[in-house]
Amino acid sequence: MYKREDEDAVVVGAGPYGLSVAAHLRGAGVAPKVFGQPMESWCSRMPVGMFLKSEGGASSLSDPAGRWTLERYCADRGIPYKSWGWPIPLDVFTDYALWFQAQLVPDVDTRMVTGCRQNGGVFEIELNDGAVLTARHVVIATGITRAARVPEVLAKLPPAFATHSSAHRTLGHFRGRQVVVVGAGQSALETAALLHEQGAQVTLVARRSELAWNEEINGPRTPYARLRHPMTPLGPGLRNLVYIHAIPVFRLLPERVRVHEVRTALGPAGAWWLRRRIEGKIEIILDQAIEGAEVVDGRVVMHTRGNRDGTSRSIVADHVIAGTGYAITQESFPFLDRELLRRIAWAPCGPAISRFFESSVPGLYFAGLAAAGQHGPAMRFVAGAPYAARAIARHVARQAVRAGAAAAA
Repeated sequence: MYKREDEDAVVVGAGPYGLSVAAHLRGAGVAPKVFGQPMESWCSRMPVGMFLKSEGGASSLSDPAGRWTLERYCADRGIPYKSWGWPIPLDVFTDYALWFQAQLVPDVDTRMVTGCRQNGGVFEIELNDGAVLTARHVVIATGITRAARVPEVLAKLPPAFATHSSAHRTLGHFRGRQVVVVGAGQSALETAALLHEQGAQVTLVARRSELAWNEEINGPRTPYARLRHPMTPLGPGLRNLVYIHAIPVFRLLPERVRVHEVRTALGPAGAWWLRRRIEGKIEIILDQAIEGAEVVDGRVVMHTRGNRDGTSRSIVADHVIAGTGYAITQESFPFLDRELLRRIAWAPCGPAISRFFESSVPGLYFAGLAAAGQHGPAMRFVAGAPYAARAIARHVARQAVRAGAAAAA
């Protein structure tokens, strides 16, 4: 059924950033229309048995009063909780986020946005049932959806033989099969661990010369440790302190510096609790560059070369899973009209956005991973949601007041 509605703000995406932005918009007096299946990526693209890499104290969605936290959710339900040193099960986090949504954004519209264009300064939003509505402001918070990064040599293989780690909600169907996991970050390492624990024969292949592991924080820290490596929602360290508490400064850095920090900071590395599930359990081949891959007699043959010694090898498996992370490109937003995409200024790691997260198209905002290139590594994690949500909500609310005053004049 076709109908038109006028909205002050539309939020595309109902994950941690979309829900947090919506909660802050409501707190600022703006009633947003939120589209998307709540926590869809977390509920359908993350593997069963997964734990969050972020610690408990850094995994709460954001509301203006700071009341609807993961700690409160766990306390109300008798679930063990610690700010640090407690791996958070995926189902606990998703159940918490859905509880947050039910309390603060109860009217999420689960229809999908299939089109967005701008006409005369107003955005026209098309939905998958044919409905159309207009909005003065649009916040895109689609997270990692359509952002999976797969090495080109693997992307050419048929999906039956090579996939991204986000393609697997369950891994039990790989039992008894030989699987190569490519990567050295959290998604690769956890995928490898889960595959091994579910009966697959696993080989981990990575470019790095050694695996990196995050520090376990459990128990009191010495005054020197607290001073030298202050604790932050992103983990201990002075650089992390800057990433989370100096976000306005980060976006003023030269572009080459920002790009380097976003691409190299906080990874690739595995969570401390994952280490014992990897070392001594699976075959690990490091310092390898993938030069090619092909399907031969129903199996994948992956050709690699050592980065240091130049030695070539061929690795045979039934399937390859790329745990190679995510990257934002223009293709990550297929619902944006071609003309709208053309008008958005793009930077190396995503859209160029202001300190209010507004793009070069007035009224169009980007939150979450898409904002990392301008606002820093914190935007890759739930811990960055409070800053983004506050900044966007304040700006949209000010613009809405100005629009209302102009209309009344």
